Amino acid sequence: MDVFVSKYLRYLIILLLSSALLFILVYVAFSDRNILVAYCDSSFIIGFILLGLGSFQIIGNQGTFDLVNYGLSNMFSVLHKPYEKHYEDLASYRELKSSRRKADRFIFVPYYIFAAIYLIIAIICLLIIRKALY
Repeated sequence: MDVFVSKYLRYLIILLLSSALLFILVYVAFSDRNILVAYCDSSFIIGFILLGLGSFQIIGNQGTFDLVNYGLSNMFSVLHKPYEKHYEDLASYRELKSSRRKADRFIFVPYYIFAAIYLIIAIICLLIIRKALY
């Protein structure tokens, strides 16, 4: 049950942060423009940010950043007493993370879903703007 709560909480956090970013971009960054143009630009920016975050989730789930994570983890554990490493070597770290990767292999899907929603909103706003101009 805890797995489902944390998964849905992650989805809610993604949605709330992207909505907050949309609000900030519309009313702060693009305040001098037409409101529909601001929504179009902001939705496009947020859609591609979420698309990039989802892509980084895929790349990270393949083990691309294992060396960096392993090094930082051991560096921070050695700085604290009793000076013990969390992991013996990189191979044991990768082996430990492989089970989590199998469970989280579709973690990128909510990012792509929310990115698609924001990009569809941007396309609809763009079509409305183009129709109003011509």
